[in-house]
Amino acid sequence: MKRIQSNSATVGTYNTHTTAPPDEEKQLKRRRATVVLVVLQILLFLFLIALTVCVISFYFTASGEMSGFKNSITNSIQQDFNTSVEIKEMKNYFMEKEQIVSKQLETVMKEKVVLMDKIKKLSNNLASFCMSCPIGWKFIGSSCYFFSAIVKKWEEARDDCDIRNSRLLIIDDKKKSSDLKSHYKKSRYWIGLRSDDKDPAVWKWLDGTNLGFKNWKSGEPNNYGGKEHCGEIVSEGWNDAPCDFATYYICERLSPC
Repeated sequence: MKRIQSNSATVGTYNTHTTAPPDEEKQLKRRRATVVLVVLQILLFLFLIALTVCVISFYFTASGEMSGFKNSITNSIQQDFNTSVEIKEMKNYFMEKEQIVSKQLETVMKEKVVLMDKIKKLSNNLASFCMSCPIGWKFIGSSCYFFSAIVKKWEEARDDCDIRNSRLLIIDDKKKSSDLKSHYKKSRYWIGLRSDDKDPAVWKWLDGTNLGFKNWKSGEPNNYGGKEHCGEIVSEGWNDAPCDFATYYICERLSPC
């Protein structure tokens, strides 16, 4: 019996140290919950502060960037506007210049037409002047020619041509010889050809030039009898004849053009 009581006492003592009263346990839980809640509130407050700081920082950063971006866009728009204004001004400037140049070109074209008309008239007048010959003369090639109807000695023929402001005919190329041939009405004409006084074998034209083109008749010049020092045209070509022989002659007046 005593042993049992001892155990009972022991058991009673054990229960006394391991089991708390219900009220104290509730208070303990409340304190813990309160502590946890306070900690959570503090953490939440700190989080809200941090979040607010981040939001404010982001706002100012974004606001600065937006302001810079806005300024950049504003500057770009202003530059585009200025460029557009400059382009418009340049366009207007070039359009005005184009109109001025167009009017000037139109004026120049009108003046050109007037000038061309004047040139045409002058050319016609010049052609008429260049082709005009005295009465009794013929325009052949580019010069005027007088075919005499009377006979004279060579020197007399030369002097008569001088009086007529011309010269005895000089034939210095084949074309000229061919152009004149169809106009010969007589069998022979004096031309401005004569042998040199010092050397009868040397023939020269009246202007002092030596013979280039030659059209001597076969066997001529032969200075027959030592007296044939003047040149004439015959049907077969050129011939030397005595200068005091009287025959027809051809005067040549060069065109002034």
